Amino acid sequence: MVKFAISYQVHEHGWASVALSDGRTTIERPVSCLHDSLLDLARMALSLKAGHAESMARFLDEPGELQLVVIRDGHQAKYTVRWFSEESRGGMFSAEDGDILLEGTTTPVRIVQQITQVLWKIHEQIGVKEYRNRWQADFPLREYQQLSG
Repeated sequence: MVKFAISYQVHEHGWASVALSDGRTTIERPVSCLHDSLLDLARMALSLKAGHAESMARFLDEPGELQLVVIRDGHQAKYTVRWFSEESRGGMFSAEDGDILLEGTTTPVRIVQQITQVLWKIHEQIGVKEYRNRWQADFPLREYQQLSG
């Protein structure tokens, strides 16, 4: 089982960046406000915490899309990070399309902890109001409270 880490930084004017790592390789990409990726991450954590078998978070870049797919099998979670270029983008992507940039196995608890930490940092360092100003969407407060409560 390899280490899994995620970071998410909110920048100015509707942009963020996400970094996903297995402890050896780190994939970092810009994230556009065209999709609420932080909400996807929060919902992924809640889904895994509830014991659901599969969850996905999308990170849109202009052009292209990064996807984090997690498949839970008991106390283990297999994660796959795929990149879809603009050329392959004719709508929704299937889990088998795209280039695999990173994959590994960790625990669902580790993924939930990493996402909860991302939410905590943004909530504490930026705050709900400033997040709204930068992202033009609401901070996923309800989901954050469910994860941290």
